[in-house]
Amino acid sequence: MAFRYRQKYFDANDALNIEDWNLNIKELAEEFNGYLDRDNFPNGSFGQAQIVSNAFTRVHFNDSGTNEAIDVTTLAWQKGSLCSLEVIATVDCILQVELGAENIWTGTVLDTYCVRHKVSVDGVTVAESGWQSSKQQNSCTWICGALPVSAGKHVIQHWAGVGSVDNANDTAVSIPSTRPSLNVQDRQLLVIERRR
Repeated sequence: MAFRYRQKYFDANDALNIEDWNLNIKELAEEFNGYLDRDNFPNGSFGQAQIVSNAFTRVHFNDSGTNEAIDVTTLAWQKGSLCSLEVIATVDCILQVELGAENIWTGTVLDTYCVRHKVSVDGVTVAESGWQSSKQQNSCTWICGALPVSAGKHVIQHWAGVGSVDNANDTAVSIPSTRPSLNVQDRQLLVIERRR
């Protein structure tokens, strides 16, 4: 039986524990599957012959090991040729999205010059990282999120943004004249289409 209330709550900038995340997702999954689980069916009731391929989940993956130079002269979110996927859902489902990327800074590093990443589904931000300083010349980003979607075509896009960050309000406020260059590489975009 699904919980009526979320079991775990998260605050901004919390580090997610996968156990807590899965506990909250379990509520929604149980609602979607009509409370059908191992308690409702005896062991061995179903076999591979009764379940068609991709009946419950479909996995979509874009693995780009190439370098993508990020334009460090603009504060705007950029997608350039960063990872993207097009998913055609045949039924209403949940898209669970994960992004991994490596940030490589070269040139003059500045404490306040930073990068952040986000992933969107049909233009809706599903996950967004915090700012990562160029002081860490090599750093990695991993973010995840989930969004219920209706049947149809959906575009999942990786975005990156740079700027000199005002720590008081956590926003990019300027582009300094002397700044490092940034390459994002080893980008991996994973989308799990979870069906009812």
